[in-house]
Amino acid sequence: MIGKKLIAGLSILAFLGFASFNNPAKAQENYKPKYDTPSHKVLLMEKSIKTPYPTLKTLDNFLDNSKTYIHQKEDYTLKEKEAIVEKIYVDILKKLPGITKRITKDLCYRTSLIYYAIGKENNLEFFPVIVEGYPDKHVYILWNNKNDNTQKKHNFSDSTDIINKGDVNIETILGQLRPDEYYFQDSTSKEKGGRILNETQFISIGHWQRAIEFIKKEQYNKALEDCNKAIELDSNSTQAYQVKGESWKKLEEYEKAINEYTKALELNPEHQIYHARGWSWGKLEEFEKKKEDYTSALELIWKRKENAKDSTELISLIKIEKRYLVGRYLTFEKMGNFEDAEKDREKLKELQKITLDPEIQNLYYFLRNQ
Repeated sequence: MIGKKLIAGLSILAFLGFASFNNPAKAQENYKPKYDTPSHKVLLMEKSIKTPYPTLKTLDNFLDNSKTYIHQKEDYTLKEKEAIVEKIYVDILKKLPGITKRITKDLCYRTSLIYYAIGKENNLEFFPVIVEGYPDKHVYILWNNKNDNTQKKHNFSDSTDIINKGDVNIETILGQLRPDEYYFQDSTSKEKGGRILNETQFISIGHWQRAIEFIKKEQYNKALEDCNKAIELDSNSTQAYQVKGESWKKLEEYEKAINEYTKALELNPEHQIYHARGWSWGKLEEFEKKKEDYTSALELIWKRKENAKDSTELISLIKIEKRYLVGRYLTFEKMGNFEDAEKDREKLKELQKITLDPEIQNLYYFLRNQ
């Protein structure tokens, strides 16, 4: 009798519009966020094309819990800042135990998104910072000292600048504080240490991130719309121009793709963009220009190899170098320049030996650093 009543009760709930009662996915779809931070706006965009990460409900839970350990005040000591940063990180690992698996994907972006939302809701002067460069874009959080009596945020170019007093950088993938210099080596942007974003510029990230998802779904015109919106919100977004170039490339509009890649390169000369533009030149049979772009990409990789932090990074760079060399080798052949093609082929042979033998990998790194 009880079982029949329970079944009848559940049927009534479903009839009344509670279909999500036993459907977590449906519950997430119908969830109305409690807060309205820039991070929420970005996740709402993501929700329109796939399940957001974290979900909006989980993000709200982070904000609810943050109020139990963040007691708002005018200023915080360094020790208090460290404690808050660590507690946020511990909560992230607790609520999203699998998040660290995204280390090669978008871990820094996802953790920074959470930190940024918590900062906005607790009146902390948190600002997202994006670092352009290899191996990919990196995002972290600047905790600005609101008592510096200035409208300026932070001066990465001069660590002695008085406006930097009390500022700290949050490396969100570790839940730890880091000095400005930690981010200098990876940066290829004009802004040393990265580019500090405002709310609008952060929301721009949501648009070009969604554009990438549209490209995966072969919805290239929708991707272009999102890229245009991203550029409208942040005209200095290298990624927005780069993704827009990818959209035009998929549509086989190679001249338009080249125009967007060129705009991206004017902001940040990254090897991936040189390679993408070079590939597009090749489709137009502009082999001299393709060769020049592939050479520019290789020169950036060679420069990066000189500063490789360890053998793992070095081998990763060599694998990219091999791919670019193959492209340039084939281009030389197309141009009838067999002498230079042969030189690239010999380089590829040497690189192949390094990447196949672990002992040679370590020896190569050791000898380069003597």
